[in-house]
Amino acid sequence: MSRYFELDARGSSVGRELRGAITTFLTMAYILFANPQILSKAGVPYEAAVAATAAAAGISCILMGVFANFPIAMASGMGLNAFVAFEIVLRHGFTWQMAMALIVIEGLVVLLLVICGAREAIMNAIPRDLRRAIGAGIGLFIAFIGAVNARLVVVPAGTVAELSKQPDLVLPPVTSGSLANPETAIAVIVLVVTGFLFA
Repeated sequence: MSRYFELDARGSSVGRELRGAITTFLTMAYILFANPQILSKAGVPYEAAVAATAAAAGISCILMGVFANFPIAMASGMGLNAFVAFEIVLRHGFTWQMAMALIVIEGLVVLLLVICGAREAIMNAIPRDLRRAIGAGIGLFIAFIGAVNARLVVVPAGTVAELSKQPDLVLPPVTSGSLANPETAIAVIVLVVTGFLFA
């Protein structure tokens, strides 16, 4: 195993790689719950979304590790799923099947751009600070979804339904949750513990 994955040449070991794999899995496991929860709002069957999320991540990670020998974990994009659910389906009225077909077409276009080298040229043309800002923006968006699910942030009732009826509607701002809610209190405690462990 060490020889096949060139661990000695990389200054690593089987034990270190296994610890990294476990850490990566625990870091990414939330997607098995978050992705289906978001897609189910667009009408995707929840159980099917769980199975598809797990299969896509598992197959992608195995291909990256075994065939590419590149230790990068891959899974569904957490920004794209919200775009599919809230923008394409709920806001513009497409079915979730049509939205998924659009994602397949987008994937094929990106694949062609990668093969001909245009994607790398485009990425290199974008300033590094802007690329970092895009990553930070997606991270903040995912954190916002987590804050809404934990009831740290409360979205006004009927927001999604109203948005689907009137795309140009300006909605009232979100409000903060209450620590009297057990979900919110647990989320705050977990954030404090996570911050402590991270530090």
